[in-house]
Amino acid sequence: MATSVESTPGSEASGHAFKRFRDALEGRAQGYPRGAIFIPSDAPYTRKALLRALREGQSVVLVFPDGEERIVHGESPGQGGWFSGLRDGLASLRGLLH
Repeated sequence: MATSVESTPGSEASGHAFKRFRDALEGRAQGYPRGAIFIPSDAPYTRKALLRALREGQSVVLVFPDGEERIVHGESPGQGGWFSGLRDGLASLRGLLH
């Protein structure tokens, strides 16, 4: 079950993110990690929300204005190595956010 969606009114990516969040919450969409946070890629707070979620070990569904999405899995700090995974994950997403 999805836990939240970060949204920006009027953003195309926010519309896609909210729809996917709602579909996951209501059981109409499969394949999203339990407790995932849906974040639009074009919001002014995207980087901050992504970092916070991954640092807390939550999975993120990063949704783009064209409807594409990327699922990024957070690691629990208790498992060790979460910062390395976060750094590597952000490096791979850097090109997508610019």
